[in-house]
Amino acid sequence: QINGIKTAIGRVVASAVVGGTLSKITGSKFANGAMTAAFAAVLRADWGGDNRTRSPNGEPITAEEKEKFEPEFAKMKKGTANAGSFKTSEAAAEWLHDNVHNKLSVDVEVGAYIYGSDDAGFTIGELSTSYMRNTVDMNMVGSAHSSWHSHGTNSFYWRPSAGLSNDTGWDVKSGLTYGYTSTSWNGGTLWQFNSGGFKGDHTWGNTCKYLTNLSGGAGC
Repeated sequence: QINGIKTAIGRVVASAVVGGTLSKITGSKFANGAMTAAFAAVLRADWGGDNRTRSPNGEPITAEEKEKFEPEFAKMKKGTANAGSFKTSEAAAEWLHDNVHNKLSVDVEVGAYIYGSDDAGFTIGELSTSYMRNTVDMNMVGSAHSSWHSHGTNSFYWRPSAGLSNDTGWDVKSGLTYGYTSTSWNGGTLWQFNSGGFKGDHTWGNTCKYLTNLSGGAGC
């Protein structure tokens, strides 16, 4: 029923009430449960705020592909919202790689921001899509730690896109620590881009120095 509330602030307030009540019932403080639930709802909410386009152009998926993808995406969004917290941003990205990227049956990009810190743990924000093959708009609420997006099922896009207005550029411009990208290359690859330590030009050769293949396959 909370998901049926039309406004973002309404869903946050409702989540706080439910979280606080459950916390009280189980013997803890109402305020603790309310704050935890409200914070999670804030990360999931679509505030229509800082929208980050990862590529200047995009090719839309077909009407038939969208019809097939809609129920899959709704299931992915629900699973992401209930994913809980992770000890590292890498673990959050690996969860997205396994539970979102690997479940795609349509060549479409999806993405999400990862929030938190090494001390407090990490939470995945709202899962987004623009129903495009080679771009995705992602809504950042406040400051994120890292980003994650999938390049869909087309193995041609085998690594993060390099350029000031592409994947690596947005991650650096946004002040993120890491940029994670899932691709279908080599049977499925999860890349970690060290955007916090990146220096120099966004060329193919230079960005490769800051990329790590977390799936264990060959590097770029």
